[in-house]
Amino acid sequence: MRKVILIVMVVLVVAAAGATYYAYNNMDRFAKGVLQDAASKALGVPVTVDSVDLQFGQRQAVIKGLTVANPPGYSRQAAISFDSVTVQVGFGQADIEKIEAVAPVIRVELKGKANNLAQLRARAQRASGKASPAEGSGGSRSKGPVFHVGLLKVQGAQAILTGPEIKQPVRIGVKNLELRNLEGTGSQLAGQIFARLLGVTLEQAASAAVQRGLGKVINKEASYGEGVTNYLEKLGGVKK
Repeated sequence: MRKVILIVMVVLVVAAAGATYYAYNNMDRFAKGVLQDAASKALGVPVTVDSVDLQFGQRQAVIKGLTVANPPGYSRQAAISFDSVTVQVGFGQADIEKIEAVAPVIRVELKGKANNLAQLRARAQRASGKASPAEGSGGSRSKGPVFHVGLLKVQGAQAILTGPEIKQPVRIGVKNLELRNLEGTGSQLAGQIFARLLGVTLEQAASAAVQRGLGKVINKEASYGEGVTNYLEKLGGVKK
């Protein structure tokens, strides 16, 4: 009887060790899936990640090849692509101490009175829990664990402006973005981050379009929303 108990205990220990080893070696894949699901839910388009490298000793994760697809009706090229994003985990009130992205590429595709980023931004605003100005107060209420982000930094972003009336793509430097003390579920955080990043990008794309005499392809109310409308008005506006 003792031998039987001993054999059962050994089997259980080996099984537990095997499960722990499997879980440890698949954490990267699990994190990748969680990240893709949260961002895809927030933006309403496929978001893919090449890899997530969890570095436990440094308390950080390095996300490689994060790509946001365009909405239907636009090109098959990615709307947003990040080569690398570093997430630093904290100990205090912020579960995530810092998220830092360097040199993402963002495509602004004009199409009549619309553009691809305006659609993504509207979806991000809904997901963030904060309604966009045109939608009233019915923000999204996502369920799930709540996270805190101490600091988000996006540096060196480049926008590429294209459209039927733009002969050659126009490259635009996007000003650095810093957001502090963000809070929400995974999808809400993705919504908050992308809504602000896309808003800043659209403002600078609108400015570039005005400077190049492309104001006639911009419908300020339908395409860019209240924030960019105010920005354009400060520049002298784009008249219908």
